Amino acid sequence: VIQLADGRMWDKRSLFLRGIELDPGYALAYNNLANLLHPKDWVRLSDGTCWNQRSLYLAAIQLDPTFAVAFNNLGLSLGPWDKVTAGSACWTRAALHRRAIELNPRHACAYSDLAGALRPGQRLALSLRGVRRGPIVSFPFACPVLQQETVVLPDGRACDKADLLAGPFDSDRPWLPMQSLEGVWVVHVLVAATEALEADIYGRSTELQSFESEVARFLGKEAGLFFPSGTLAQRAALHAHVQQMDPSSGRLFLHPTSHLIHHDCLRDGPAQARLARGTVDRLPAFRVEVVGDFAQPMRPSDLAALRLGDVVVVEIPQRMNGGRSCSWEALTEIRRLVTQSGARLHMDGARLFEAVPYYGRDAHEVCALFDSVYISWYKGFGGMAGALLATTESVASLAADWRARLGGSLFTLTPQWLDAREQFRTYAGSFNQRFAQLQELVEAMSADPTLSSLLRFEPPKPESCMIHVYLRGDEGALQAAHDGVLAALGLKLWSRLRGRGYPADFREEEAPIEEEELYFEFLMGPANSQIPTELFLEGWRHFAEALAQKLGRPP
Repeated sequence: VIQLADGRMWDKRSLFLRGIELDPGYALAYNNLANLLHPKDWVRLSDGTCWNQRSLYLAAIQLDPTFAVAFNNLGLSLGPWDKVTAGSACWTRAALHRRAIELNPRHACAYSDLAGALRPGQRLALSLRGVRRGPIVSFPFACPVLQQETVVLPDGRACDKADLLAGPFDSDRPWLPMQSLEGVWVVHVLVAATEALEADIYGRSTELQSFESEVARFLGKEAGLFFPSGTLAQRAALHAHVQQMDPSSGRLFLHPTSHLIHHDCLRDGPAQARLARGTVDRLPAFRVEVVGDFAQPMRPSDLAALRLGDVVVVEIPQRMNGGRSCSWEALTEIRRLVTQSGARLHMDGARLFEAVPYYGRDAHEVCALFDSVYISWYKGFGGMAGALLATTESVASLAADWRARLGGSLFTLTPQWLDAREQFRTYAGSFNQRFAQLQELVEAMSADPTLSSLLRFEPPKPESCMIHVYLRGDEGALQAAHDGVLAALGLKLWSRLRGRGYPADFREEEAPIEEEELYFEFLMGPANSQIPTELFLEGWRHFAEALAQKLGRPP
């Protein structure tokens, strides 16, 4: 608050209001007043009219059609699918940011805001008057999290973070920054403002059904059904199979590593074991048969008791024993046994795409062996949430009913499925490369005498794009050495240590102790796949030296 010469007290809002009263054509005053308002606030002018934030920005644009900041601010006030009419034109969020850039090519924030308003892979024509830039700008949907210092730009050149941030002001670089300082290395936004997107209502919209069909075709199935979570997708699928089969035994054949047994795969030790026993008892309408060896994938011999009306669930890959996967021969034999007995075969394929390269076949060839397949959108793809069930039309129809009964019919799933669609289109073709990278890294680390004396892999060779790494040593010393690598190289070797490992029998309290080992889960995901193998090896050698110093041993 400020006191003027006449003795009256004024705050920011009242000063901007007074500016508008004195000069109704003062565009900057309208813009500045709007900046003070919350999107839901209203303000009354002296003429009795009521204005909200958006209408004030529109007034500023109408008073000054060259006011770049007002165009950009109006764009920021819009939701992803909103449009406004200004003059004779209808404007989307992206169109407003683009107009701000064209009016003022040095408006740095507008470039960043435009990046957040474009749909994935969209190429946008800009008219940047007098500025030496390429006429076409491409904004990739997801720039991987890079640990190294440089990134390759769309024009093929490499630059560091400082160069990228300097982009809007340097006319010698014909490219644009992808986000502001905090988001330069990660562009991961939901964008649909520039396409005619129909938001789903309770899971129904043309675009959502089109995406479900797109994924179902990719997996070789008749129908796809989006779910907000994988647990819900699998429960609905199993209920649908049991409901449809006549007769149905209500028996589920599960491997000891099955997510359906353990339910929460992030728990370790006694808590995990207690949860495992309890979860089996909480699977209503099903009688659970746990078959197979925890340390190995499911085998045909595990299904000797299979009979008419049973359901077999095979997880590909099996997360809890390091991503082990059934061999192709075992899968085909399991399929034969299931068909012969009149049972059904469901795939827990949360990480299916990470295991497909192991088989050397396309995803639809693997899925052809199963009656239904569930995939996750945040495991391997890095999506925010969600899952998809791919199966026959009849099973999908019953599963949709169970989705509603089990509380999965949200008012809208648009943020989740739109994000999933972009991750699918961005990363579906990347898994062969990731698998090869993980194979190369594991082979190099296993061949290093120093590293092989400190750690081991489970399984010894990757069978998917994930693997468990067991470290020998005290947790405090291991974590201190890891922190030293992070400080020296900026490289995280693991996210967190997960304990001694899962018990071989889910009914036991904890894993048996053979030696002092702790394990972590390593994923060759979109981020890690951007890190060169040489940098990983450098980090692990640094880790070995730091651990030796910590323990007072020669490196």
